[in-house]
Parts: sequence; C-alpha cells; structure tokens
Amino acid sequence: MSGSASALAVALAVAGAAWGLLADRIAARWPEHEAEVDEAGEVGRPAGWVRPVDWRTAVVAVLGGLSLGALALRFAEPQPLVLFGAFFAALTLLLATDLDQRLLPDVVTLPAIPIALAVGLLDLNPLVPPEALPAAILAALAIPAFLFVVAIPFGAGAIGMGDLK
Repeated sequence: MSGSASALAVALAVAGAAWGLLADRIAARWPEHEAEVDEAGEVGRPAGWVRPVDWRTAVVAVLGGLSLGALALRFAEPQPLVLFGAFFAALTLLLATDLDQRLLPDVVTLPAIPIALAVGLLDLNPLVPPEALPAAILAALAIPAFLFVVAIPFGAGAIGMGDLK
C-alpha cells in the first residue's frame, strides 16, 4: 500500500468517525422521539427527549471510521470511493437511527433504491458487472420477500419495513 493510500485511509477513517459521532447526535434528535408511557400510564420520558452520549455513540463512531477508512484500502479510483463513501455515510446514519429508535427512516431508505438501480444500469458499480445486474435485481427483490415471509409466524413487528427496504 502506498503512502498516499495510507494517508487517504487515515483521513477517511477520521472523517467516518466524525460523521459517526454526528450521525449519533442526529439520531438522538431525529425523528423526534415520542413520549414513553408505561403500562400504568406514567410518562417515563417526555416527547422531544434527547438521549445522552452512550455506548451507541461509540459503536457508530467506530464503525463509521472503520467503514470509510477501509474504502481507501479497497479502492484506489475516485469513482468507487465517492460512490461507496456516500453509501456508507447513509448506512452510518441508518445504523445510528436504528440503534437509537429501531427505525430506518424512509427519507433515507427510499431514495437509495432508485439511486442503486441507476448506478447499476449506468454500469457504475464496480462490484456488480452489467451481465450480473438482472440476477442482482432479482436477489434484491427475493431476499427481502423471503425474510418477510419467514418473519410472519413471529407476528407484527418481527421485521421492520425499513429492514426489508
């Protein structure tokens, strides 16, 4: 590995960790938390409550740093670095929100679907060659459908729609 790749890996790792910290703080506030009411009707936490820094903050910062830092070790070209950097940034925000609220907001997940399709159709994905795109699309539809069917016996909420998207 060259010195420039090492420097880029360190810079991306630091940026990823910083984004992880910020993503955790975003997730602690957005979407706004609802009031928590126990079985007796007592309000445990008021609406709008903001979770303090805790173990989730560290997990998201570390994984954000590792994921972005690893990109420079895997890819040398700018196009996949930008593509996967944006993808990993969105996944870091989704991780933070899921850990905080068990929620994957549509405002992040839904735009990713047509973007991923466009990246595949424009042959910009370095991991999926054009001839494998139909199989990848089929897998992207079949795997969540299978997971949904398998979760049915466990009742409502066994798997979230955000997880399937």
